[in-house]
Amino acid sequence: MKATSNDVVVDALWQALRPVLTRFADRVGRDISPLIVDIRRVTSETFPMTAYASFLKDRQGDGLAVTVSVRGDENVLVIESDICMDSGTILAEGPSVTLSLLKDSGKVDGLVDHWLKSFDVFLLDNEREVVAAAQSLD
Repeated sequence: MKATSNDVVVDALWQALRPVLTRFADRVGRDISPLIVDIRRVTSETFPMTAYASFLKDRQGDGLAVTVSVRGDENVLVIESDICMDSGTILAEGPSVTLSLLKDSGKVDGLVDHWLKSFDVFLLDNEREVVAAAQSLD
């Protein structure tokens, strides 16, 4: 049994997550003009990854974001997600998962794959609400 490092899991998650966020952003922005979309990954000591797709109509205006946060240590990673406004208002809480990195990599990969599928369903289920919120941005 080979344990999985948190850097490997986080990098693999970002590689799988970025196209999901991009497809979602494309669907949200299809009929909203102008809409500024930014898809990024940032890191900090506390969060090995925070990934997001943000939506703005104006760089000085209100914003909306789909976020995925990863926190943890060398033994455990927690993936959480939500859709929120710049003001901090959470429109919807997304799926989360806790990964034990002491398990073999196949089990960790399976849990990440399952979470990604749940996240994709979460985005589909909340797409109308996100489009409506994006249309009402100042």
